[in-house]
Amino acid sequence: MLHKLTTARLFVLLLFISIFVMAVRAPVDTDMWWHLAAGRQMWHSHSILSEDPFSHTVLGKRWTNHSWLSQLIFYALYKLGGLQAIALATALAITLAWWVAYRQTEGNPYVRGFSLLLAALASSVMWTPRPLIFTFLLFAVLNFLLERGRRNSRWLWLLPPLFMLWGNLHAGYIGGFVLLGCRLLGLLLEMLGARRFDGKVVRLAGICALCIGAILINPHGYKVLLYPFATVKVGPLRKYIQEWTSPDFHQLFVQPFIWLLLATFGAVGFSGQRMRGDEFIPLAVFCYLSLIACRNIPLFALVAGPILARYARYALSSLSKWAFSSSLSQRFVLFESPRPGSPFINSLLLALLLLAVLLKVTIALAPSSLVKAEKALLPVGAVKFLREEHVPGNMFNDYNWGGYLIWQLYPEYKVFVDGRTTLYGEEVLGDYLRVMLVKTGWEDVLDKYNVNFILVKQDSTLARWLEREPTWHKAYEDRMAVVFRRKGP
Repeated sequence: MLHKLTTARLFVLLLFISIFVMAVRAPVDTDMWWHLAAGRQMWHSHSILSEDPFSHTVLGKRWTNHSWLSQLIFYALYKLGGLQAIALATALAITLAWWVAYRQTEGNPYVRGFSLLLAALASSVMWTPRPLIFTFLLFAVLNFLLERGRRNSRWLWLLPPLFMLWGNLHAGYIGGFVLLGCRLLGLLLEMLGARRFDGKVVRLAGICALCIGAILINPHGYKVLLYPFATVKVGPLRKYIQEWTSPDFHQLFVQPFIWLLLATFGAVGFSGQRMRGDEFIPLAVFCYLSLIACRNIPLFALVAGPILARYARYALSSLSKWAFSSSLSQRFVLFESPRPGSPFINSLLLALLLLAVLLKVTIALAPSSLVKAEKALLPVGAVKFLREEHVPGNMFNDYNWGGYLIWQLYPEYKVFVDGRTTLYGEEVLGDYLRVMLVKTGWEDVLDKYNVNFILVKQDSTLARWLEREPTWHKAYEDRMAVVFRRKGP
């Protein structure tokens, strides 16, 4: 086997090992916890959640739990190997998505590898252990199948079962339909430009209709189809939740999106090749969606990465011919056949790399590292205080901590709000913001929901205001969180 480990293959292995290492992170995302709690509830009750059991504000309200299968998978992973198993499975899903994207491309492995590495960096803003990661993986598979389907339509018949699975994992399937629509529109424009009928357009349109029917095969029926539209109607979601807002390009970790965008358009421009309609339309639409909401950047990266790899090959070839003589150009290292190198040295390098990866993953996912990450982001001390003191009454809590509080304190305590924005709707989220921003009538909101204690960030506007309120007293405080209790009935 050693003689098969060429330099090019070592480079490809290095690419995916690097992506895996980047993706291994402490699983402390604030929304992950309520998904885990939902999986735990379904695991023990042997039934799919269809009503809210976790809050006191909308207790018993009908809940279209579109991620039920993802939640069961996450909780099964937790039962199997704790948070470490969730972290490793998330990293594997991300790596698999980029492997699928790599298989979608052709040509020199170095051009493909560096193109997809840039795209992976851009997508890393949303690498978190929640059902969204299944959308990331299935979107990559969908893009691959659509590309293969251009040459062989039999690949397209895999789309309906793909969407049936997707509809039970996460409502992000709507991104898949956007991609289908973009591809279909691009093919239609190409057909009109060529002025000849192309049966691929009709075939793809028919399969799209089957995919819509496949989504209906879920425990909630047609409501899953309506869920994405109900989500975007929630006003506070678009104004105050970071992943639904436009990217802040002053933050360095968001800037790879800009690099990917400029590199892709530069590669297309210098390639001398005509861009296909079913490439341009998805690229433009997902770029637009990413500029509106950060959570769409990973989908743009999956669209742009293979396009960048495809056109960068032609662009670099054209630039090398312009910069060098024809003989030098033909020997340009990016385009000649990769040299095999020394298999023994390559194997040694791979072994050392795997050893370094094992060390890094072991340190990153050590119990002490996970506890440290949890304490840095979540109200661990406040949760311990509530468990010990058994403070009675309803709770008002920080939105970002709602999922963690459900995981740690349910069923003794129910939350005021958490990451299930569509479930709470405009009324409850509006009441939450009124209290957090201490707007007129904030005390009436607390009375309305019979709130007896408040758990928020130590440096929040509400916490500073409550310190001066005679009807509330501070029961607990640390560097992360503060708990206020109502003095009177």
